[in-house]
Amino acid sequence: MASKHKLSKRNLWRVKFKDPIAEGSNCWKTAHFKSESEADQALAKHVYIENCLKNNSPDWKRVYFGYETKTIKECFDFYQDQKLDDILNHLTEKRYQYVMKSFLECFDENTAVSHLRTTEKVIDGRKLVGLKIYKNHLKHLSRYTVNSNLRDLRAIFEYCREDDFISDEVIRKGDKYKDHELPATNKKKWSPNELAILENHPGISTFDREVISLYFFTGCRANEILGFNYLNRSKQLEWIHVDLKNNVMHVLEKKAKQRTEKYINDRVVAILKKWRKAGHEKPLPMGYDGLRNLISRVNLATGIDFTCHDLRRLYAQLARSEGGLQQAAHALGNSSKKVTNDSYAGITFEEKVKAGKSMEKAHSIWLESAQINKA
Repeated sequence: MASKHKLSKRNLWRVKFKDPIAEGSNCWKTAHFKSESEADQALAKHVYIENCLKNNSPDWKRVYFGYETKTIKECFDFYQDQKLDDILNHLTEKRYQYVMKSFLECFDENTAVSHLRTTEKVIDGRKLVGLKIYKNHLKHLSRYTVNSNLRDLRAIFEYCREDDFISDEVIRKGDKYKDHELPATNKKKWSPNELAILENHPGISTFDREVISLYFFTGCRANEILGFNYLNRSKQLEWIHVDLKNNVMHVLEKKAKQRTEKYINDRVVAILKKWRKAGHEKPLPMGYDGLRNLISRVNLATGIDFTCHDLRRLYAQLARSEGGLQQAAHALGNSSKKVTNDSYAGITFEEKVKAGKSMEKAHSIWLESAQINKA
């Protein structure tokens, strides 16, 4: 049991206590205080800890580690030192550092995390409490982005909690915007006529049309087949990633750690062979800015408003129209039918080939049904 003694020769008070996280003979510790009141506070603390341990109460951690005094900055520094410094992907580290910076723009770095949810601020005549303050600070961003930030911040504070650095659940899942509070996703629905325009419009250059075809015939994300990616060079597509004899392209998909096989049809193979013969240093020797400018040119020439990601949606809609939702998911490489349904319309390469061929069949049917081709 913890005890208190007066050291008359040194005019100090000594508190002897058992450290709950030390082991063996080193578990007994002593602390010295100049006043009896300070010694009494320390004694009360350690007696309470001992009683918690006897009764199997986890509350000893709150008192021992001083959870109530941990600040936002201390939590962020702890996460940086213990987690982020070991992350290999610098883009991931940069993302977490960004959300921490945005959080400190709303709350003082010395705010105790235990008081965070009850912190109040009056903004534009409204009294906002807790995470409402942060949401208001980011009101210029989309609510999807705000939810992403809250997700990352929750991961930071939960890491601290699971490592016994704090005890509070600082950010909860329910703090994010609910589905009914989010704006509707603007998903472009392509028509056969628009597909025919992409294929035949005289205002589109040959190279631009080939790039457009490369994207909607593969269903790849923009950065999966670009030759230049200055933020993540491991994603850059090189000629060594393309097997033209076997209709295969190896791409690094979103969140993947290694490249996966992507089926490419004969038309894509023909385009890539042409480019390689022309001396392209990479299959698609451009970065994202170049691709965005190319899409803008095609938008202007055709009058069709679309993004590069809409070409991925076109691929999914074609694959789904012929092979159903599951086959569209296979074609895109998504493991979830819900993701495919909501956003676009463990998979084997054979399933990808089957889905790709269904997409090709639908492509021909759409072009045959286009009104401009019947005129």
